[in-house]
Amino acid sequence: MPRDVPFLNADERTQIAETLRAWAASHPRAESPLIQLADGSELSPLDMARAVQEPDSPRGAFLYRVFAAGTIEDEVERPETLEEILADYRKDTETWEGGGPARMR
Repeated sequence: MPRDVPFLNADERTQIAETLRAWAASHPRAESPLIQLADGSELSPLDMARAVQEPDSPRGAFLYRVFAAGTIEDEVERPETLEEILADYRKDTETWEGGGPARMR
């Protein structure tokens, strides 16, 4: 992401961390790699939740930049508010906790 992204204040970072923690805790494959970074390392949902607990770590800082970048308008898709982005994670959490159709077994 070689562009400037909006600054996330402490409240926004807390919202992200709390949402990711709940999402990872309910994720049906919480320990399985979900994303791969440019350096070849992989992060599971639990890794992601742990990383944002350390915002100054390379992975934590990267993940916060990813969330911030989602709020920027670009040619690919319309920007979303942080609340809209986190709502998708909360929806998954509610679905998995309720055993809905998105639950992977």
